[in-house]
Amino acid sequence: MEMKFMIPLKADKNTEAGALPGEKLLAAIGKYNEEMAKVGVLLTAEGLYPGTKGARVKLSEGKRTITAGPFPETNQLIAGFWMI
Repeated sequence: MEMKFMIPLKADKNTEAGALPGEKLLAAIGKYNEEMAKVGVLLTAEGLYPGTKGARVKLSEGKRTITAGPFPETNQLIAGFWMI
């Protein structure tokens, strides 16, 4: 069995607003992803929708509660992830 690791990218006010990082950082991330893909460890790398387009689903004692975004605390949200 292969081990898999998920590396989350925490959301912040910028990611929630849909702002992209600067060109220098985007280039560095692209190079990093390319290197991981070349050696065969990158399974996927994806960005996620902002909390305004999301929902939380809670299941408790057989009852489902759905809360639509936006969510006030961005530090509890994930903006994207890598799976290696």
